Amino acid sequence: MTTKESVKSKKLYQYKSFWLLVLFVVYLLLGFFYVPKVIEQQLKQQLSSQLNMHAEVQKVHFNPLTFNTELKQLSINDGNGENWFVAQQVAINFDPSHLLWKHWQFSDLNLNAPKITLLTDESGHVLVPALPEFTANNDEPVEIDLAIEDINIQQGKISLQADNVKKDFALSVKSLHFNHEKFSLTDEDTLFDLQISTEHDEIIVLKGHYNHVQQLIHSQLELKNWQATTLNKILPDELAVNNQQGLIQANGSIDWLLAKKPMLQFSTIELQSINSSWQQAVNLNDFSGVLSDVKVDTEAETVDVVKFESNQGDWQINWPFALENNAEAVTTDNNDVNNDETNESQWQVNVTEVNISDWPVEWIDNDLKQSLPLTVNSLQINAVNNQNQPFQVNSEWSIAEQGQVTLSSEQSLQPMNLQSQIKVTGLALTPLSPWIESQSGLVFTAGQLNTEQNFTLADEQFALKGTLNLNNANIQNSNQQDIMSLGQLVIGATDVSSQSKTITIDQITLDQANGNVIIDSDKNINIQNLKSDEAEPESSEPSEWIIKVGEVNFKDSSTALIDQSIEPAVTTSISELNGHIKGLSSETLSKADVDLSGKFNQFSPLQIQGQINPLSSEAYTDLKINIQDLDLLAFSPYS
Repeated sequence: MTTKESVKSKKLYQYKSFWLLVLFVVYLLLGFFYVPKVIEQQLKQQLSSQLNMHAEVQKVHFNPLTFNTELKQLSINDGNGENWFVAQQVAINFDPSHLLWKHWQFSDLNLNAPKITLLTDESGHVLVPALPEFTANNDEPVEIDLAIEDINIQQGKISLQADNVKKDFALSVKSLHFNHEKFSLTDEDTLFDLQISTEHDEIIVLKGHYNHVQQLIHSQLELKNWQATTLNKILPDELAVNNQQGLIQANGSIDWLLAKKPMLQFSTIELQSINSSWQQAVNLNDFSGVLSDVKVDTEAETVDVVKFESNQGDWQINWPFALENNAEAVTTDNNDVNNDETNESQWQVNVTEVNISDWPVEWIDNDLKQSLPLTVNSLQINAVNNQNQPFQVNSEWSIAEQGQVTLSSEQSLQPMNLQSQIKVTGLALTPLSPWIESQSGLVFTAGQLNTEQNFTLADEQFALKGTLNLNNANIQNSNQQDIMSLGQLVIGATDVSSQSKTITIDQITLDQANGNVIIDSDKNINIQNLKSDEAEPESSEPSEWIIKVGEVNFKDSSTALIDQSIEPAVTTSISELNGHIKGLSSETLSKADVDLSGKFNQFSPLQIQGQINPLSSEAYTDLKINIQDLDLLAFSPYS
């Protein structure tokens, strides 16, 4: 090459380099200053045409070297003018090489401090943001091949407003990762993978299909390590439920046509170590349980649960219930609304099977300052529901570790109908004595109760049939004075009916019953004012209820009168009392036959015969008492 040609080649190279430099500078100028305006214009245009939404952005940055786009202070309103999305910064990385295959590929979408506001109706239908209805256009399909590999959110918040959910519920999002196989406006399903982590490391995982035209989501759903305290932000105030700790895990799926109501199905919902309270009345500690095969159909408004199981939960029930005033006010307001407006919508709940075991329960009576320990050994409920359909309950309880209660029943709730069989075995009455004393003034220092009863409730009328047996009982008054001891009390074939207002007892047997009537030095009688409550006002009208006792049998029983009001004290007694009283009734004209025999003051033979009617409003007594060889020495103090 000649020198002249070499100089010419060098000038041409310099010329090309110059123009390449010029083009590069122009490219940079266009990229930094013109492209941001195009991006802002296209963003607004596409949101308006495709989603009927309006976007505002404070500033757009575009790096033509890295193809990174950054939006400052992005705000989006839906078609109704409701603001539902705000972010301080939105950054997205674009890979232009995929444009050769007409594929828009974004590697990362980063959102800094976004705030998303969602408003739904009571069924879960999204009201804000308002989404347009999409219809497939088979003649001229519009297809955008779009994919975003990852979406990352920092310091995000989701505000949810929904019926029966607290207003301004905020869920702080620590991170969000989203993978989408393909985004298309045509009628086809596309795979996506979404994982959301909150500031408390609670995780939501969604893996499934999304159809943009049909606005349909079908996805697997998993909840990991959800705090029970998060429910406090969702549950309405009127429930007055406060969860202190515990975790919730769930696995299932969701089918959601966005224009309608979602369908949720969970294979399991696991509750772990829940500590919770309701008002100041019920406290629940270390509760765990599993719900299996749960189906929530918000379209049909039904909840179906195949099984609920729990063998862990420590309950405390405080009586009387001290309901907070604000909760009562809310409840009253709700009742007023229900009275004024007919609510045709009612959720139906069906639980096929409930299995509960080993639940300790402590009943705390704050009025009496007493507590009673109980244990739910087993509880099985089959086909429980909130409709007028019968379901079965079988349970076994331990009371104060000194008694077993077995309950089997079939019942419905609306209206309340019940048929149950109750069996009590070896129930110690001493732990129950504070409650018995508060109602009757009687204090049981010993005694065991056994009973079998059939209880029926229908059409607001009840019936009770069964037997009762009380063994080895000792009864005192509140001053620790003995009143009675019982070897055995048997009440057989009892029939109580509220419809006929009758109480019928076939037989009462007192075996080795010993009663004491004590007059102390102040002339107070130990059986006076046994009932601690104020006496009910006397009524001149006879009771509507009729009481009938077929026979009362006495076996080797005794009674004593101890008069300590004089000096020396007088003690008289009737011992070895045997016999019966037949035909007791509260009917006015009824008279019971008495035939009793025993010994007066241990030695004098005693015979009592005649008729009485102590249960009638007009008491009747006609007795013949025969005492032989009476020793008058015992009555000397009276003389």
